[in-house]
Amino acid sequence: MDSLASLSNGGNHDSVLIVDDDVIVCEAVLNSLHLDGIDATTVNNLTTARKSIEARKPAAIIIDLHLNAERGTDLMRWCGERGFEIPFIIITGCGCMDDALEALHLGAEAFLLKPFRLAELKKALDRIFARHRQEAIFRGLEEHMRQENRRLRQEMVDGMVEQRRLFLGSLEALAETIDARDPYTRQHSRSVALCACAMAEEMAFPSDSRQQAQIAGLLHDIGKIAVPEAILGKPGPLTEEEFAVMKAHPARAAAILSSLPGLDEALPAIRAHHEKFHGGGYPDGIKGEEIPRMARMLAVCDIWDAITTDRPYRKAMSQDK
Repeated sequence: MDSLASLSNGGNHDSVLIVDDDVIVCEAVLNSLHLDGIDATTVNNLTTARKSIEARKPAAIIIDLHLNAERGTDLMRWCGERGFEIPFIIITGCGCMDDALEALHLGAEAFLLKPFRLAELKKALDRIFARHRQEAIFRGLEEHMRQENRRLRQEMVDGMVEQRRLFLGSLEALAETIDARDPYTRQHSRSVALCACAMAEEMAFPSDSRQQAQIAGLLHDIGKIAVPEAILGKPGPLTEEEFAVMKAHPARAAAILSSLPGLDEALPAIRAHHEKFHGGGYPDGIKGEEIPRMARMLAVCDIWDAITTDRPYRKAMSQDK
């Protein structure tokens, strides 16, 4: 019985409820369990037993099958209906096989005939408490694993946030390098990115799509890296040949960025941001709903920033105009 005592003294507050209308049996079991350091109480009817179960949630119940006009199996059913998973040890002076089968069918841990030996009763309790110890260990391990999983997920999230921050910082630096080739378009990519991100939020895009819109805004003109500065900064109208070079920049941008992962929405938007809703745009000449929604949104942001900033061939319009 060392395991029982160590369990109780080790801080486990499991208790035993004894349900029997035989006062002598109750006192004998109660005193024996108390000597082993086990918290135990006795009741002599099912009404009081139900109240005690609801109040104390005992770890085990020792019950007589026959309590005057009541039956111990009725309490077993009552516990099952309420989800109380409490092991029962049946003690009875009646050795009826039907009673034993019914109790075992309801999940009785042990079935002892009176007069029983206290050692047999304690052995059954020992099994119950040993199982409780194991379940407590498993619950502790499960909780530890849940906490560890939460910690690892948070570390992954934090790492992803930092990676995204560094990635966006690199993209901003790249966009600024492109914009710096033309003094008239400095900060253009950043402005378009801010506008696209705000518009995506206003249009209730999911968070991933809002970030894709921001990236598309930053990188939509990266294809201009292949456009000569003489064309980029030309103060007058472009020739047909020069305009052909300029019109290639959306497709060049998509080609340059095609090897980067995670740009499933940004790439089509970048390629199509100079398409026109009624046709006649470039590079693919698509129109209407064929143009990705993010590309249409990006086009609005791009044009807005273009007409409200100075360009080589004209002065900026006011926002009101």
